[in-house]
Amino acid sequence: MKKLIPLFLLLLSTVVITSCSSDDNSSSNNNLNNVEIILTKGKASSLEADPFGENMDNDLADKFKYSNVDKVTFTLPKHTEYFTLYIQGSQKQLGGYVKINGKTWEFDSLNGYYSGTYYLLDFK
Repeated sequence: MKKLIPLFLLLLSTVVITSCSSDDNSSSNNNLNNVEIILTKGKASSLEADPFGENMDNDLADKFKYSNVDKVTFTLPKHTEYFTLYIQGSQKQLGGYVKINGKTWEFDSLNGYYSGTYYLLDFK
């Protein structure tokens, strides 16, 4: 019986260490799905983000729609590979950036409308 207790403790510590390391990996992947869009020029009368991915049902995926905003934050669904962003500005000049995983991509438009596709692999 005394020999089983150290073996049990060793097994328990291995399980705890494995659990901690797998949680760390999943949290970095979750950051990749957190999107922040900030408009530095103008305001969006309409902003829409449509997520897509090979391993997800694109018809059922959440589409993010906002009105009269200059900053939005949302979390993309699991298995999203890329998303398309559509912005209709409230004035002619429109600009800002998309931030994912600490990396930013800037955009500008002079006609009050912007659309762009963002691949999550570009933000790793």
